Amino acid sequence: MGAVCHSVLAARGRVLEIAHGPGHLNLSLRQAGFNVVGIDRSPEMCQMLRARLARASSRSEAGDGSGLRASALRLPFADGAFDAAVSTFPAEFLFMPGTLAGVKRVLQPGGRFVIVPGTRLRGNSPLTHLVRLAYTLTGQGETPAPAVAGLFASAGFAFEEHLVARPHADVIVWVCTTPFMPRRAPSGR
Repeated sequence: MGAVCHSVLAARGRVLEIAHGPGHLNLSLRQAGFNVVGIDRSPEMCQMLRARLARASSRSEAGDGSGLRASALRLPFADGAFDAAVSTFPAEFLFMPGTLAGVKRVLQPGGRFVIVPGTRLRGNSPLTHLVRLAYTLTGQGETPAPAVAGLFASAGFAFEEHLVARPHADVIVWVCTTPFMPRRAPSGR
């Protein structure tokens, strides 16, 4: 997922990773030059991320705001604190109006909220069939873009869906952009 997110985020900047899990993407983004802050509700996932970062670095990066235990419904950051936000394989809370409003609030004007909701598997190998069956049995099918585009539009985001081709699947990427706010000229008072 790292390479997919790197290409969509493009410019380096401050990135909020929501529900970072064990920290694979967080580390990948850091290694690509992004300044990443990760939040997760799970104390175990926060500890896993801190440990991953410490192992990958000659210096401990655990004190840099990574692995914060926080809720996406109440983001503990200032308005406009991030250039981008990212979430992979998101849970239902991500689509709640409170979460979307909070993410929009902490993004800079023109900031991107990049979501990787899943993949479209290609091929007919036995493993592909097994994974498709597992998705069916667990109810983890693909969420169609039209089903969520309205949610993001209601929250003030411009919504785009992209497919990024990988060897055995197409990765689905939703890019939700906040509007640019025109700069006001200083008043002549």
